Amino acid sequence: MHNGEGSTVEQHLQENYRLLRVSVEALVAAPGLIVVSSALSGDGKTEVACGLARALAECGHKTALIDTNWQHPSVAASLGIDEIAPVMQLDRIADSGRNGAVKNLEAISVADQRFPALISTPVMQALIADLHSRYHYTIIDSASINVGMAGLQFARFADGVLLAVRLGRAPKPADKMAIGTLERVGARVLGIVATGAQEHTPKSTSMAAFEQEPARVAVGVGV
Repeated sequence: MHNGEGSTVEQHLQENYRLLRVSVEALVAAPGLIVVSSALSGDGKTEVACGLARALAECGHKTALIDTNWQHPSVAASLGIDEIAPVMQLDRIADSGRNGAVKNLEAISVADQRFPALISTPVMQALIADLHSRYHYTIIDSASINVGMAGLQFARFADGVLLAVRLGRAPKPADKMAIGTLERVGARVLGIVATGAQEHTPKSTSMAAFEQEPARVAVGVGV
């Protein structure tokens, strides 16, 4: 890809994430906590979470981006920052943020397989209250909803959930299962974000995953 083409793709992505940010602001007033997940791996959820968090931060919202995916933590790589050490002291999570590459954005990791076992309902409610008190928006990067217990725990009490879906892939039973799982825990699904993620998203979370088809935004009530 020529540099000019790469720049155009990146600009297209940034504009789409700004559109997503406007939709989210209309649906969830600050302070808000939003989980970004998907039914299947490879649907581009980490790029959506990072793109949304950056867009919120760039327009002045103090934003936290939390990596909960202990099997494949990818937030740091996507932001282009050093690996983030998971924080397991529950009373330190909300104030453990690191500079997330843009002003107003802080990156946090709880990407440890022990985390879900530590979180009871009262603890999660207290953690979210703490995050609400420190940040305008908190974005949770979750593993696929059918396997991401930590993300599902956040989703129970989140102000909304966004589901990433790779554009062009056929519907799968896991899609229906993910919606059913979220409904059972009382989560509020804000809508769908269609992405241009490749069928097998590489571990290197560069722009390559979106070169063929930039992310598209389709967010709305009733999805």
